[in-house]
Amino acid sequence: MVVTLNGSDSSLSVDKVFSLEDQHWFAGLSGDYNPIHLDELTAYRSQYPQPLVHGIHVVLWCLQQISQSTSELVLSKLSVRFRLPVLVNQKVKLYITQHQSNTWKATVYSGQNKLVTLTAVSSNFKKTNVQQLENMPFDLPNELEVDQQLEELSGSIPLGVNRSSLQKAFNELMAKCCPEQLATLLSSSYIVGMRVPGLHSLFNELNLYWSNPVAADDNHRGCLSFEVCRVLPAYRRISLKLLGRNYTGNIEATFRPKPVKQETLSYFQNIVAPDAMKSDRVLIIGGSRGIGNVASKIATAAGAEVWFTYSESHDEARLLLEELSVVCQDIKAIKMNVLDNCCAFFEKVIDFRPTIIFYFATPPIKENWGEFDTQLLLDFDKFYIEAFERIIRQLHHASPSNMDVILASSEYVNDTPEQFREYAMSKSASETLAFSLDQELKHAAFHVYRFPKVLTDQTSGSLNPNIETPGSHVIKAFELLRDVKL
Repeated sequence: MVVTLNGSDSSLSVDKVFSLEDQHWFAGLSGDYNPIHLDELTAYRSQYPQPLVHGIHVVLWCLQQISQSTSELVLSKLSVRFRLPVLVNQKVKLYITQHQSNTWKATVYSGQNKLVTLTAVSSNFKKTNVQQLENMPFDLPNELEVDQQLEELSGSIPLGVNRSSLQKAFNELMAKCCPEQLATLLSSSYIVGMRVPGLHSLFNELNLYWSNPVAADDNHRGCLSFEVCRVLPAYRRISLKLLGRNYTGNIEATFRPKPVKQETLSYFQNIVAPDAMKSDRVLIIGGSRGIGNVASKIATAAGAEVWFTYSESHDEARLLLEELSVVCQDIKAIKMNVLDNCCAFFEKVIDFRPTIIFYFATPPIKENWGEFDTQLLLDFDKFYIEAFERIIRQLHHASPSNMDVILASSEYVNDTPEQFREYAMSKSASETLAFSLDQELKHAAFHVYRFPKVLTDQTSGSLNPNIETPGSHVIKAFELLRDVKL
């Protein structure tokens, strides 16, 4: 594609979808092997439906498009804000405007959502080279804690770039941009994703300012130095200073919440009556993580025979199965996506004949501070209404035995925060459905428990340090049917 941008108000737009293969390529190029970019389960546990595209990968794509409108692109300034993550397999659109002969502003959108903003200013500086590298070998990122003593933590990264690999993806950028500047961008991704904050990181902002390399101090030739200059534990934020041979800069990053580890089975064995549910067969839909994980443990501790389903979280399901099997050998974990037809699932559970069904299946619960989002509401409805009704109807049809169904709802139905109105509306509709099914299905009795905001992977980013764990509320939900407390 040939692009011409000359004079004020000139602009262009271009679409792109980043693939998982693109991510693996960039990881090798930059050394940033953080699993949030490469592993679907890690992304899922962080409440993202797909791995996150490396922010600097998006920056290189933006600069590639800018480079097509100029003969040289040696930068004097680059400012980037990563407002929202770009997801793998998400279609995004890049808009670029040229405001002067040497200044470009770029914005990456998904629909109406602004994901990345970038300002680039070019110069007449000479290009400076760095060493040629092969792709970086796989490594594990540092796992730092936001409350560690991180002030003044520092390090230095040798600069280099695999020119042939970068040229295959961004040929014009490699031809027109300064190799040392490209190596600096790649190293900034490595610093955030692998060093500081490392494993639980999100890149928020990057600012770089270059001076003429002719007058540069050679003390920092061929390397990028970084130092932590500010940590805000309450906001999980960290700031780093950058220093190179002829440039300075800063990085703003966030510590992502770590996956939540719920209370153990042995903990609940100390507070639950061991025979309270000894005659029950409990089926927990969505039982490997979060509140469902806790419900699986409590039912087991109370003497029930427990089967639970999981969708993507295979490792969590395996660990839970191992933990529960110490007490009961009849525990089963069944892989099932509630949005599928679930034929294999029904074939497995038809002889189980559950006496209690606890429904927790949910998509990631997204905030929405903008206008009401009908598509978001429909996404919730697929789990809370369509899948719930289909599964319960089929289980009821397959079993002549009486069953109790507990629907996990939310206190947001009564007191709805603005950013969760689609979620609360869908939960309210699912309650209405449950009451309707209670009148219609003769072998099933329906019960609704409205959970408050409790500590799970979905809520672990809350700045409220006193958020409750879910155990006491799961016990209250089971006590709608059985006296389970000691």
